[in-house]
Amino acid sequence: MFSDLLGNFDGTDLKSVKQIANVLSVVGLFGCNAWTVLKPNNNGYWWYWRYAHYLNAREWVFGISWSVIDLLLLGVVLYQFTPNGQRVVIDGIGWRFPALAVLNAIFVVLRAERVYIASFIFSLLIYACVTEIYYRLKKVHIPSSLGEEVYVHVPFSLWHGWSTFLVLLSIFEAFAKSTRSSGVGMKILAVVALLLLEATSAAYAYCGSETDVAGSIVISLALWAVFDVQHHEGTFICWATLISAVLSLVWVGVGAVKLIKKLRGGAVALDSETTERTPLIGNGP
Repeated sequence: MFSDLLGNFDGTDLKSVKQIANVLSVVGLFGCNAWTVLKPNNNGYWWYWRYAHYLNAREWVFGISWSVIDLLLLGVVLYQFTPNGQRVVIDGIGWRFPALAVLNAIFVVLRAERVYIASFIFSLLIYACVTEIYYRLKKVHIPSSLGEEVYVHVPFSLWHGWSTFLVLLSIFEAFAKSTRSSGVGMKILAVVALLLLEATSAAYAYCGSETDVAGSIVISLALWAVFDVQHHEGTFICWATLISAVLSLVWVGVGAVKLIKKLRGGAVALDSETTERTPLIGNGP
């Protein structure tokens, strides 16, 4: 009986199940993000700090990043119903997309409840999952249209960059003590975290012949949000964060220049191809 049921479950049915799973998982992520802000007794701050550690970020970066990612994920959900969207989202990304959304929803709830050890573990799982999707899109499913770039590649680029910051933030939330009682080791760890964010932002700008401005932008925002907190301290971490934030703008600029050149090159190639295919007029007898 079970084998007969599987026999009747063809590829079209499986695609429909994946589409429904994508919709439900994204709706669940939206709901968790909304709940963490609106839930009682949190004073509207789901980004509550247990300690004033070196990677504390101002709340505006959470609002901007999650809002943009959630909005673009809505585009992914809608795009999956197009023929090209089915090829990339359903066949290419597959079950990784709903799995990532579910992991992220759990992480958001755990962090809102201040269960920082568990949220750190889930941040690692999120990073592993989104990294696999990110590199699969970069290496296998190169965008064939502007719609695919905007509705699929950009959301996961932002998600990957934001997850990179969240992993490092989760480390400090789970294991760091207050800046007032932290030692040299914690200061070194903070500098290493800033260097990792800087290196990731630069890698986005110089990822081969392509570029990833979205990833560089979200990391730059995170660094400026950290500086927005740390500049009140007046310590070495203040200047280290400022330098990192300024350099991150350089990588955003480099990525933007490469993107403009790429778009212009594509337009020139398309114009050249159109000219070659245009029949010559006036060559007749």
